[in-house]
Amino acid sequence: MADPRNQDDNSLHGIEVARLVNGVIDGNYASIEKAQIALERSRRKILLKRKSNLGSQPARSGDSEPRH
Repeated sequence: MADPRNQDDNSLHGIEVARLVNGVIDGNYASIEKAQIALERSRRKILLKRKSNLGSQPARSGDSEPRH
């Protein structure tokens, strides 16, 4: 079965890429390079927030190994 964390990372990447594309289309970025920098900063910020939340939340039932 696929790792749910990889699915979350893929979802996060998809959302951030959509924001990048919308920003480029709307003219919010002077260049593609600046848009890519903004994308990477946003991605890092979300990942850091996610990591900090992992320590404060109890494990979900699907996060543990099944017992036999």
